[in-house]
This record gives sequence, structure tokens and C-alpha cells, in this order.
Amino acid sequence: MARRIVTGTELLRDIARGVTDFRGIELREGNLTNDSKYADVVNYTQNKFCDDVDYDGGLIFTGANLTGLRAPAMSFRGANFDGATLANVRVDTALFDYCNMNGVNINSMKLRNGSLSCSMLEDARVRNLDLFESQVFETGFGKSVILGVKGIDTSTKFQTSMLKDTIVDAETYKQIQRVFPKHSPLVARDVPVGTVLEDGTVVPEGSMILNTDYYLIAWHKKAGLSPKGRDSHQDGGRFGERFY
Repeated sequence: MARRIVTGTELLRDIARGVTDFRGIELREGNLTNDSKYADVVNYTQNKFCDDVDYDGGLIFTGANLTGLRAPAMSFRGANFDGATLANVRVDTALFDYCNMNGVNINSMKLRNGSLSCSMLEDARVRNLDLFESQVFETGFGKSVILGVKGIDTSTKFQTSMLKDTIVDAETYKQIQRVFPKHSPLVARDVPVGTVLEDGTVVPEGSMILNTDYYLIAWHKKAGLSPKGRDSHQDGGRFGERFY
């Protein structure tokens, strides 16, 4: 089935009209800032997709191809990017909080001074992600492959994110190692040289498989549970403990 082609202007106008379902679209002319109504739509998303939107109720981009997207400062809180492609994307100061991004394919994305928090990126493929001074906390990167990420050591609270069977290249590992706290052990083992994943991804030499036993409030929320009495990101609870 052919994808539905949507231009940046059409996307903006639909969002402004209250449309939320853009699953499977292919974005064309993705620089949204070229539209005269861009600032108005940004304000709309910041007001609509705010504190009461968690994991649903946001924009739906499941399986969409958003190559070339330029959307700084926009709120994507609660959006669903499962299986989507985000390539050559510039979204500085944007919010990607409480998003479902499982199986997402990110290839060259700049999210500077923004936020990627309390989101789910399981089984994701991430290449060339710039997180300079962005807020990244309580985000799950389980079974993902993360290569060429910059700015982790300038981001806030990255150490509370969950890494489980997560493959990272050598430089990304060094950044994570610098910020992870001692009370949340980071376990790393070498990826064998010459490893090729099922999707054809060649794992660079020197890459590591990471695990942390940190338990996250975000995973309670995903399961519809509420931790009681304490915040796991404050006291170093272990992954799998039940605080409810």
C-alpha cells in the first residue's frame, strides 16, 4: 500500500485543526518553519500536549517517514513514533517526553536544549543523535543499538535512564560512563568484533553491551502502576524491585 504523502504545510494545518492521527505518512517539504503559521502551531502544541498527556493523547506517527523534519520548540509530548523513521531531523528545544518510540529508526537528529524524558525506545536503531544540553531522564533504551550519540555528558539526568541489553559504540559508552552514578552500577561487556545484527547493522569495533539495574518510575507508569513512598530515581532502586 502506498504511503499517504503529506507536506509540511498540510501537517501544520491539520495539527492546528485538531487532527492527531498521522500514522504511516511520508513527509515532504518537512521544514515546518517555512510556514507563516509555524509559531502559532508551536504554541498550540505546547498548550495541548502538556502535563496531563502521558504515553497517549499525543500525535500519532506510527510507521511514518518523517525524513527532513524541521520542527524546533514543538511539543511532541505523548506522541507515538513506534516504527517511524526520523532521518535528517532538526528539532532543537522540542519536547519528546512520555513518547512511545519503540522500533524507531533515528538517523541524524539534532535535539539540542530539548527534552527526551520518560519515553520508551526499545528495539530502536539510533545513529548520530545530538543531545547537547537536553534533558534526558527515566527513558528506556532496552535492546536498542545506539551509535554516534553526542552530548550525553552535557545532558541532565541521563544517569536515571534504563539500559538493558543496549549496544553502544565506544565513544557513546565513554560519555555514559562519565555520567552514570556509582550507586547505579553500569555493567558493560564487549561486543565481539565483526558482529552483524539481523537487520544488517554492522556493529563498530569497540562497541559494548550495557545493562544497568536501575528501576524507573517510567516503567511503573507504562504498566499502569504507581510507586508509593519514594522516588526510585532518587534512591537508586534496582531494576525489578516493586515500590508500590
